[in-house]
Amino acid sequence: MSSVLAAVLLTISSLPAQAQDSSGTTIRLGGILTQLLFLADDAEAPTEKLNPVGQFHYTRVFADARTNLNESVYVRAYTRLVINNWSSVNAEQSYIEVGGPYGQMQVGVRNPYNELVVGRPAPQAFLAVGDEIFSSMVKSRTSIPQRDGLTFKRHVSRDIGVSYQTPRIGGLQVGIGYRPSLGQTEGVVDKAKQPSNAIDVTASQQMGVLGGTLHLVGGYFRVTAQQSDPRVVEAWNTVVQWRNDSWEVGAAYHDARLNSGVREAAWATGVLYRTGSWAFSTDFRSSNRRVVRAASIDEYANRLMVQTQYRLSPGINIGIAGFYSLQRDRNHVKWRSTGGTVGIKLIM
Repeated sequence: MSSVLAAVLLTISSLPAQAQDSSGTTIRLGGILTQLLFLADDAEAPTEKLNPVGQFHYTRVFADARTNLNESVYVRAYTRLVINNWSSVNAEQSYIEVGGPYGQMQVGVRNPYNELVVGRPAPQAFLAVGDEIFSSMVKSRTSIPQRDGLTFKRHVSRDIGVSYQTPRIGGLQVGIGYRPSLGQTEGVVDKAKQPSNAIDVTASQQMGVLGGTLHLVGGYFRVTAQQSDPRVVEAWNTVVQWRNDSWEVGAAYHDARLNSGVREAAWATGVLYRTGSWAFSTDFRSSNRRVVRAASIDEYANRLMVQTQYRLSPGINIGIAGFYSLQRDRNHVKWRSTGGTVGIKLIM
């Protein structure tokens, strides 16, 4: 694995970040590499003996090719690869895009517009949305999805489909996506065995407020599924973000209904401050999962994080973060964890 990673990074570093061939096609190559080392005091069950020290990493490498058909219309091909020991996924995104004065349309595997336009639901100085501490640094004690839990990427990640975004007019842009099936299935879809006909709609409004930019996002997701399928069939979210050159404030809420009668709700809020090469942030996230059957299930997972990042040079950042988490499982047992992580991030 390490030899493959080294070869990929060496190839990228030896090429220009952007090149143009004789036909006028522009090709960009890049990626991101993050290495994190953490120390955690994680609550243990009687039969467990958790190692307090751990390490994980993630790597994304992309290729982006674009050519102009005329002065206003372009065609673009984009592929992003995942290189991680813990992930069996290779091509995280791979799609063709056609854009012009009437908006953009994509065909293929692409993250939903809802996730792309939200970015970070709550601002974080160093860690990215995918650097979720649950399962990575803290053992998850609930069945609540945490990674990408506040956007629709949780529901339609890596599923093939078609999407369209309007041009932004008066600060408003609307995106809609359709996927014939969920579960990375291509070709014939058996609706009796998997969710089908997934649709998501998201609106994004940007406006100038108090010397900064206010960003409002609202989205709705729905998919058809058999009663026996326990996955999400309906969800909605809303996000409020404000930022200027120094400050960034954000809050998000996500509500999901599962076929099994389960309701899941998650919210997060945070604040970030930048000065020179430094960035500081604090954020809090809470999620719960409830269902009433023969017995009542009410489990939750909360976490608080404080982070600092320093920019060594363009594209090279180091950071440190501390966290506290409290989980309650379906048996109403509480699990507390504290810890911290330090790492380096290379953006190419």
